[in-house]
Amino acid sequence: MKNLLRLTGLLLMFLAVVFSVNYAVDPANLMHAEYEQTLAEILASGQNAANVDNMDDRRFVKLYAEQRTQPVDTLVLGSSRSLQITAQVTGVQNTVTAGVTGSDLRDVISNYFLFEQAGFSPSEVVLSLDFWYLSEGNLDGRANVEGYEAFCGQIGSKPLKTGSGRLAQLKNFFSFSYFQSSVDYLLKNGFVKAMPTATDQEWAKGAIKRADGSYGYAEGYRTRSQKAVDEAAAMVRIADTLAAGFSGVNPALCTQLEAFVQYLQQKGIQVRLLLSPVHPDYYAYMQQRPQQYAQVFESERFYRQMAQRLGLAVYGCYDPAALGAENVDFYDELHPREAALLRYYNQIVE
Repeated sequence: MKNLLRLTGLLLMFLAVVFSVNYAVDPANLMHAEYEQTLAEILASGQNAANVDNMDDRRFVKLYAEQRTQPVDTLVLGSSRSLQITAQVTGVQNTVTAGVTGSDLRDVISNYFLFEQAGFSPSEVVLSLDFWYLSEGNLDGRANVEGYEAFCGQIGSKPLKTGSGRLAQLKNFFSFSYFQSSVDYLLKNGFVKAMPTATDQEWAKGAIKRADGSYGYAEGYRTRSQKAVDEAAAMVRIADTLAAGFSGVNPALCTQLEAFVQYLQQKGIQVRLLLSPVHPDYYAYMQQRPQQYAQVFESERFYRQMAQRLGLAVYGCYDPAALGAENVDFYDELHPREAALLRYYNQIVE
């Protein structure tokens, strides 16, 4: 009994240390908003920001929408695959890219309403639609669901959710893997929290967040050898976390997406449906396993059928060959380079 109590005490002490270090360091800024607040202030002032590693990009989008004072003519919504869409790509000066890492359809809808509620009336909304958006199994616990749930209430559709994102964040503070991240951060930066800094640079040694919301990868990532990029794309053969969540095209998500597009159209907003390709080796792997990757092909089929019903064009597609995209056009298995985006952003694929 005494040994059990002793072990219990040691475990509680260990958990207390893990929690204290994780909370104090908080390398991903899960609980402390100063980082995202500073970043939003820099971008809202019209400047780019350096040192943008480890942030809560959903919190950032909310703060940025509240602080931006310039008009928003083109609003880009999507995942990290949309974050290379710059004002140069759209050809519209007042472009805001509000993509978030690991986005699902709920983020897309919620992030639009953040800007609408802040008083912005974009003339164009770009929906960068990913192939996991219609899969209930790929809904992300971090998603911003507030605007999505309110919209579902308006159209009489039951919202889908995976639980409290806040609770998922709190669990991280007892996570040993997050503790390791905290220790790594301490060894690298000490107890001084590195904050974003204003810059006029479009690219830098570290990652850049630009005034239009787009993201510039750190030098070490964007200059990797082609061999390293291709090897990263081939790693999906071992473990594809996206495919692990595929659960088929969900009728409710289809209904909600189509209703959202109609809502935008009724407001007089021009809607651009954009499908970004994946690395050729990744797509070839998908084609070799049509049952495992049925989600990809069925999702694209629905997007195109929806576009036809609503009188819209579909720009781009998931198949890189249809766009003339090659291995050199990608940072990794999922993220196209800006040069590729410039080519297919206005390319309609039937």
